[in-house]
Amino acid sequence: MIFTFYSYKGGVGRSMAVANIAELLYEKGVSVLIIDWDLDSPGLENYFPHISEEARQNPGLLNMIMHYRHILSTKNPQEIGFGLDGRSFVILEREKRISKDILDKIRVLKDQKHETREELINALEKIIGKEQTNQYGRLILKHALGLQFGDLRDFMTDVYPTDEKGSRFLKLLSTGKRDEQYFKKYTEWVKSLDWKDFYDKWMGEQYFEWFRREIEDIAPIILIDSRSGVNEMSGICTKQLADVVIVFTSPNLQSIEGTKKIVEELLEFAKIEKLRPDRSKLNIVVVPARLESTELIARNNFEKKFKDNFDDLLPKNWRKEGRSFWDLRIPYIPLYAFEELVAVREKREKTDRTSQDLVESYEKIWEVMVAKASPPGEEPWRWRRESGRVLIVEDIPQWQDVLKDIVVSRAGKDCELATTRESAISLLKDNEYKLIILNLDLSSETTGITGYEGIDILDHLKATGREIPILLITSGAIPISTRNIYNKYLNVKDLFFKGMGKNLAKDLTDKIHRHADIQE
Repeated sequence: MIFTFYSYKGGVGRSMAVANIAELLYEKGVSVLIIDWDLDSPGLENYFPHISEEARQNPGLLNMIMHYRHILSTKNPQEIGFGLDGRSFVILEREKRISKDILDKIRVLKDQKHETREELINALEKIIGKEQTNQYGRLILKHALGLQFGDLRDFMTDVYPTDEKGSRFLKLLSTGKRDEQYFKKYTEWVKSLDWKDFYDKWMGEQYFEWFRREIEDIAPIILIDSRSGVNEMSGICTKQLADVVIVFTSPNLQSIEGTKKIVEELLEFAKIEKLRPDRSKLNIVVVPARLESTELIARNNFEKKFKDNFDDLLPKNWRKEGRSFWDLRIPYIPLYAFEELVAVREKREKTDRTSQDLVESYEKIWEVMVAKASPPGEEPWRWRRESGRVLIVEDIPQWQDVLKDIVVSRAGKDCELATTRESAISLLKDNEYKLIILNLDLSSETTGITGYEGIDILDHLKATGREIPILLITSGAIPISTRNIYNKYLNVKDLFFKGMGKNLAKDLTDKIHRHADIQE
């Protein structure tokens, strides 16, 4: 999962929050990658003094981008290849903008390497013709960037190397090499970068899609420290890369108004599904920061403005519990600002500079990041996005709406709906699914009789030897004899037999969120 930390104005403690939450997750036993995305004002490595000098001597984000441009310009077939891999087809299938017939035809190109885009276009024309290539070529090319641009780990610095058990690490992708000898070159590169040109002429959108896939394979949690303000760099790491954007605002009118506009822009962008076809929905968390303990009247006025502007973005369970993003507020402690201290690490090392208030603030921020990024009770690193769809087998319209809302809107999954056993079996013959949500009280299309028709679907799965996690639901109690039948047919991790009455939506929400991504 990718979390981008953003602020409309600088000096709000955004980088400090990245460092603290990275340390917090490392303490939990999680492998984390942190990325300094602020090319103009780099320095995230300063929060890790033991590797700060090494990080400035190592290549980083800017070197990686320039390396990519060099490869494209040289067009060395040994280094670059344009082609469609397995993940490319998964995304194209999910977009549903190209027919299954065309995708099946071009599948012969899977994992074939082409030196240039033009070669790939020519290969497409031979298979599907010029007219359809003109119609669909751009969509296909979007997911056909170089199959290999080297190992991104070569551009990273170990903050804490992989431990002896191989269970965790903390890595930093700095902005780039900028030690004393290289700093002039670094500044020249930064000034020369034209992001519109990079996207238009250097396939920037495809490159950062490839980059996103690669970093997600390196670490389960990625924390990006964005550049502040309105600019192309912050747009890339908020709109294109992030699953959750954590927006920091300080207690002044400029910051509140600017943050509100940025949040509205992100929400509008997230509605355009074709711009994020294979992603979970873009979620937003807003954090009040740099709060003084004095000037209570001004602080209370800021609290009211903050809640009025941002509390409609709260996770549903927080809203029910009467909680607010205001609870995440980060106090301003001058010592930490002056010396760039990391509160979580100070506490772990038991120094006399530990600030429990700061530690608690970062723990609360992580809590809401989890609530926004994953089903209740599941940490994001245990809930990796998968391409598989969910099959909902349900014949009651009200339940259909509830289930689809949970699976699509809340859990970020694609789903298909079957309303009878016959339509369910037909879909199962032609498709693969990550999970089946099956109503036991299913009616038959042939007889119109309502009963435990779901057994026929289990029969089909057993006969075809397919093992798919199934969540069974019913509106009434299930006799012991029927339970025994289902236990005979199923081999799943959890089986719920529960009568669902007035609390239907709540019961289903709790259960499906926990099981929408069952792993074998």
